[in-house]
Amino acid sequence: MKNTGIQLTNDCELAISVQRDTGGLIISGILVGNTLYQNQYLILKAQKGEIKEFPTLGCGIMQVNKLTIGESGMSLEADYK
Repeated sequence: MKNTGIQLTNDCELAISVQRDTGGLIISGILVGNTLYQNQYLILKAQKGEIKEFPTLGCGIMQVNKLTIGESGMSLEADYK
């Protein structure tokens, strides 16, 4: 399903919730769900070159000085190294 995948915590670690059956065996653990907002966050946070499969993908939001969104579009001021 589109936008469905492994969930991450706020610290970008695997979201794990271990569930056991009556015999104590693990029947589930890694959480799966909607990843749309999670993926958007990761793209904004990533620097260019950090995502191996798509080396030009990434905004590096830590370097953004000013972001303006208006009727005519979006304007971004940032310091890129």
